Amino acid sequence: MDAGRLLAGLLKISQPEPRPCARRSGRGRGRKRTVIETKTRGEWICLKRIEADLSRETLAQKLWVGELTIRAWENDESRPSDAQWRQLKDVLAEAG
Repeated sequence: MDAGRLLAGLLKISQPEPRPCARRSGRGRGRKRTVIETKTRGEWICLKRIEADLSRETLAQKLWVGELTIRAWENDESRPSDAQWRQLKDVLAEAG
C-alpha cells in the first residue's frame, strides 16, 4: 500500500473513483474491449467515442465544436444542446 492511500485510510479520506475515460490504456486499435457501466451522460459520451474509435479531435470536427467542448461534455462540466445531442448520437451511431 502506498503512503498516500495509507494516509487517506488513516484520515478516512475517500479517494475519487476512477472514471473510465480518465484512464490511458494506450493508443490506437490495441485497446481491450471491456463492459463498463456508465453513470453519467459524460461517461456515456466518452465510452461511445472510444467504442467508435474516434479521437476527441475527430469527433469535435464532425460536430463543428472545439475539442475542449468534447472534453467538457465527457467530464460533465457542460452538456450538449438538444440539437448537438441528436447530432452526437447520429455521428456515434454512424461511426460505430
